[in-house]
Amino acid sequence: MNIGTFCIRRTLALSLIVLAACMGRADTAKEDYKGFLLWPYVNEQNVSGLSINLFSGSYERFSGLGIGGFYQGAERFNGVAIGGLSVIGSESFKGFSIGGIANGGGRFEGLAMGGLAFFIDSLDGWGWGGLFSDAKKVNGWHDSVLFSKADIVNGCQTSLLFAYTVECLRGAQFALFTYAANRVEGCQIGLVNVASGRVSGVQIGLINVAPGTWNFPLVNPGQ
Repeated sequence: MNIGTFCIRRTLALSLIVLAACMGRADTAKEDYKGFLLWPYVNEQNVSGLSINLFSGSYERFSGLGIGGFYQGAERFNGVAIGGLSVIGSESFKGFSIGGIANGGGRFEGLAMGGLAFFIDSLDGWGWGGLFSDAKKVNGWHDSVLFSKADIVNGCQTSLLFAYTVECLRGAQFALFTYAANRVEGCQIGLVNVASGRVSGVQIGLINVAPGTWNFPLVNPGQ
């Protein structure tokens, strides 16, 4: 046997060993798994460890690091998730996540980024959407490039263009155009600031509008 033939056979043998190891949990039946998963598509129940998928990873509960070419999603996710297109924690997510296009889910605790959009029911931490960010309740910092919308903000809401709070803003709102549909307890800072309800704080901008105030430009004190 010459050296070239031996090298080819050794390479094939090692490849088969690696392939067999990767195939260990590649079936579509949901089950528990601890360790390392490397497969184009993974559909497991409870996973603890590292999962790298060419296409997607889908779990009921995941703890560890999950990387998917297109999608990473779980009902409850603890750890780090990276999806080429999206990351979803339908019930809860604790940790750090990046979705190439979208990121969101139920309750999030940590740091999250969506290339185009970020949407969440409850945010405790920092959430960012490239073009659009939408949250029901924010405890922390809610951010976007073009449009940031939240029902309730306890903390900070920012956007380059437009920041909109539906119910109550407790903290600070920064954008070229800010709007609080109900109550402001804190400050609005922008070129144009509008509040439809009581302002307990201050508006800082070229145009400031709020009921029960003098609507002064530049600095408009609340009630």
